[in-house]
Amino acid sequence: MQKFAKKIVIALILIMPLAMFLSYHPIISLGSDEAMNFEINIAEIWLVLFFLASLPFIKNIVKFYGPKKLVLAALVPAYFTLSIIWSTNRVRTLLTAGLFWLIIFAALSLVYWLRTNSYDKKTCLTKKLGAALLITSIGVSIFC
Repeated sequence: MQKFAKKIVIALILIMPLAMFLSYHPIISLGSDEAMNFEINIAEIWLVLFFLASLPFIKNIVKFYGPKKLVLAALVPAYFTLSIIWSTNRVRTLLTAGLFWLIIFAALSLVYWLRTNSYDKKTCLTKKLGAALLITSIGVSIFC
């Protein structure tokens, strides 16, 4: 199970540049209420998938950073989560806090994966990610 999850995480890291370039279009509309529109895009779908794929490795990520760094990284998202209490639009605040937690976890997980998989020449993830970013940039510049 760990090997399969690792392959999924690495594949998600390699398609990350494309997901980030497609963060504005297409937008999938999920509806609206009187205060906001509920929309999701490719980058948010990537964040959720990356979070779910990285969950089996949470113990490794915690061990990699240590508790002090994780507490510091969680201070701002914790404040956003607490702001649900005094917010006038609780749904928007909840969605924003959840998205911010996903972004922080993705950043921590991405650094973990790049640091732990950059020493082997066969599977050097930083070089593969750089190549994926270059290829995606060229493709996007040609078609956009």
